[in-house]
Parts: sequence; C-alpha cells; structure tokens
Amino acid sequence: MTITRRPRGVAVSAIPRFGLATGLFAATATWSCEPAPRFDLAIENARIFTATGSVLEDADVGIEEDRISVIATDGSPVPARETIDASGMTLLPGLIDAHVHLLIKWPLELGSDEALAAHVEEGVIPRLREYLNHGVTTVFSTGDFWPAIRDLRDDVAAGHIPGPRILTAGPVFAAPDGHPSGTVCPPEDAWCRSRLSVEVATVGQAREAVLRVASEGPDAIKAILGGLLGPPMEPEVFSAVVDAAHEAGLRAYVHPDASSDTWHAVHAGVDGLVHLPALREVPDSVIALLVERGLTVTTTLGASAPVVDDQGIKRHPMAGFWSDEFEARATAHKASVRALADAGVPLVLGTDMPVSGPWEAIAREIALLSDAGLTNEQILVAATRNAAVHLGLGTEIGTVEAGKIADLVLVRGDPLEELSALSEVELVIQGGVVRR
Repeated sequence: MTITRRPRGVAVSAIPRFGLATGLFAATATWSCEPAPRFDLAIENARIFTATGSVLEDADVGIEEDRISVIATDGSPVPARETIDASGMTLLPGLIDAHVHLLIKWPLELGSDEALAAHVEEGVIPRLREYLNHGVTTVFSTGDFWPAIRDLRDDVAAGHIPGPRILTAGPVFAAPDGHPSGTVCPPEDAWCRSRLSVEVATVGQAREAVLRVASEGPDAIKAILGGLLGPPMEPEVFSAVVDAAHEAGLRAYVHPDASSDTWHAVHAGVDGLVHLPALREVPDSVIALLVERGLTVTTTLGASAPVVDDQGIKRHPMAGFWSDEFEARATAHKASVRALADAGVPLVLGTDMPVSGPWEAIAREIALLSDAGLTNEQILVAATRNAAVHLGLGTEIGTVEAGKIADLVLVRGDPLEELSALSEVELVIQGGVVRR
C-alpha cells in the first residue's frame, strides 16, 4: 500500500473557517481575493482510505452534487459552501453489506400483507436508520418478501425513508419445496411461499418465471442450487435461470451448498456467489476456477459461526443449538475464507443475519474475518470495493475516487490500524448528502 502525504508547509486552504455548533462544519467567508465556492461540500485534512490500494494523508475532497469532483493532495484550495475539518480522522467509502434479509422476522410469524406492513413500520425502518448511522450506505437483499422489498427500495431511493441504498434480488428461485419456501416459511403458509420464493422444476418453468419476475423490477436474480436445506435444483434448470436473467439484463447469483454446486454455477455463467462455495473446505480446483473467472464470493461467516450465551454455551445463530456438524462447517468455512483470500478470490462482506442488529451483524462478520487471518485492509476492501464490484456497481461506488458517487464515511482513528475505529463514526455522506 502506498502512502501519499502533502508536502510540509503547504496550507490546506486559504479560506477562513468559523466553527458552528457541531464543531464539524464551517462557514466560508467571502473575500474578494478568495476563489468563489466551487463545490457544495469539502472535506479537508483527511486521511483517505481509497480502497484502491493507496492511502492519502492530509488530503481534501471536493463534492459537487452527488459526486466526488476532486481529491487534492498538494494543498490546492478546494473552495466550497460548507467545509468539514477531518483532522485526525479517516475517510473511507461507504460500507456495503452484500447479504441481508431486511424483511425477514425470525422466527417467521407474519402471514399476511398487513402483518408485514406493520413489521416494516415498527421494525425495519428503524434498522435502516441504524445502517446509515454506522456508515453503511448500500445493502443487497438476497431474498425478501416480494414485492414489498421492491416498494421499500423505491421509497428509500425517492427519499421518503432514510436508509442505505437497497438492491434486491426479488423472490428466491428454488426447486419445489426447496429453501427458503420449504424451510423458512411455516408449514402450510401459502402467503409466505408465494412472496418469498419461486419454485421451478423444469427449464420451461424457470425461463418463464424469471422473465415474469424480471418485468416486476428486481435488481438481480438469485437461485438456490444446492440441496442442504431441501431438494436441489437440477443443473439444467439453474442454467435456464441464469440465461433468462441475463437475457432480461439482470445479474444472476447462486447460493451453493457444495463444491459441485459451485462448479455447475460457474459454468452456467453466474455473476457471483452469495455464500462460501462448500460445506467443507473449498477444493483447490474450485478455487482455481473462481480465480480464473474472477468471481466474487460473499463471506457470511456469521451465519455458520456459533454465538455464546451467558452460560458459555455455543448455539447456532438461527437453529438455536450447536452440534458437531455445525462445528465442522464453521471450522471449514473459516479455513476456506483464508484459502480464497490467499488465492486472490475477491471476497465480499455479507452478514446474512436477520436475527441481529445491523451493526452487531457487521461487527461480528468483521471479527470473524479477522480471526480467519484476513488483514484489516482485506476486510475493508471486502466491505467496499469488492462489494461494489459484486453488485455490478464498481464504476459508481466502493472507492474514493474522482467521478464516483459520494458515498463516504468519516471515522475517528485509523481502521487500518484498529478495525474498532469503524464504530467511531463521525459523519456519513450518501450521494453527496450528509446523512449523519
């Protein structure tokens, strides 16, 4: 990693600052000898983790409308209508959780549109604010009640509800009685099954259903290929799902359970994995295939690692108990993360933890990735640049670069030194707008 520092003795800006009540913002005085404000917002004196392999010291960022317009490291003035003094703080891209289930309430006891609407109002909307408060500016819903998740996405995008940018895969494609309709939904709950998944058994059914769902406005398509939690989808049916998604202009993601699932999914042309690709440690042949194709893999370690209760008893976060099988899987997943990272597979931070609060789930995933041997830089990249690439948004978000959307979080301290600095959020900017 390269470090760029401003030459000693070069002023940040000639524009005087006057403290406001928050201590962060400063008004810009108007002097005839000063340049007129060019930007809407400037962040000055920041250490910038760009997520591109470099760190900029004592740098200034100029934001115009929703974009980063300039990053100055040579002391050039960045005149703006508002300025933020980021001395001693680190600016990094807005964080991304690439595997969430925003509308899932666990245990699942909804059963009607009316109950779901009440849950969104009382439980989901406050969680969206919590995401923003902790610097999470984008999330990817990889399976939620449809079309309610689409409507929530649109309300957030329109500014009616404060929250992170939401991308959604719509209802999950699965084999008949497969996961999630045959596992997450209570028995005989037709409402849940009809809104959470689309069950397909043939190539024709898959193609027709994908094109129908695609016309309803999801951002992507996700399919369950493995059979750990229910009947598996036949490989040719999965291939039809991927082909139809691409025909509709959508990315296609796979939930694999075994190495063979990953092999089939990669050769079907899938765009990314929403979970680690095996129940046991990933074989070298599969890792080599992922590297060859440049595919992104979402970590979701928190979904398999144990939680420990007040009595020191291990429990699975969803099942509520622990077993030797769970222990073996958690150990294998941790080893797989390290092997994938060492091989150069782009890892993506995702939590898959509807039972936890937003930041609790992300902090847990970060800690597990650290325990697996990833460096702080690798973890930060997984939560920013790699996640943006995984979502097909790598040219828009995920790094601090001129021209990118201004999704930024300012934290006290240096997360490259101590990841705990991520919990010390000073400021959150989403699309050029200060959200916190």
